[in-house]
Amino acid sequence: MARLGAAFLWCSLLSGCLDGSGDGSASGSAAGLDYGRDDELCGAHLAWDMACAELEGAPREGPFWGESECPMGPWELAQPSYIEAAAQCFETLPCEGSDDACTTVGLAALGIEDERQVAADPDYTRCAELSRSCDTLSEDLCGLFLIFTNRGRMLAGACLDLPCAGVASCLRDPAA
Repeated sequence: MARLGAAFLWCSLLSGCLDGSGDGSASGSAAGLDYGRDDELCGAHLAWDMACAELEGAPREGPFWGESECPMGPWELAQPSYIEAAAQCFETLPCEGSDDACTTVGLAALGIEDERQVAADPDYTRCAELSRSCDTLSEDLCGLFLIFTNRGRMLAGACLDLPCAGVASCLRDPAA
């Protein structure tokens, strides 16, 4: 499960990976925060990131990721049990922890607990094979197939038929 818990899914869902705020050098958590966002998972991650940055005394030179809008991927295509489990994880995640732990919790809620299950997923495998010949597609982005609903998988599957240059951006928002 170590690879599943790695940053592959978080970074693939972001337009760019986190900027280093909330790097875990302080202790505490975002427990009990009301993030008041329509997007449950984005709001939970943002609340954790901001609470930990405040505990660290991080300078506010610019907005944290997602402060004005959520750059994360197409959550309307994700399975609700993934979103719920990962969002709940952030409520008690210590600042010295890694947000990757909540990815692992979300995947476990879908019954995905080891690499064999990932390797057996035909959509993930097709995407991973394409990433070997397509320089602009990271295999990490293929992790989206693991959390998508059937509709999301269908839309994302069509992205794999595009020329290499368009696959990654399509996977980040296959309903566009």
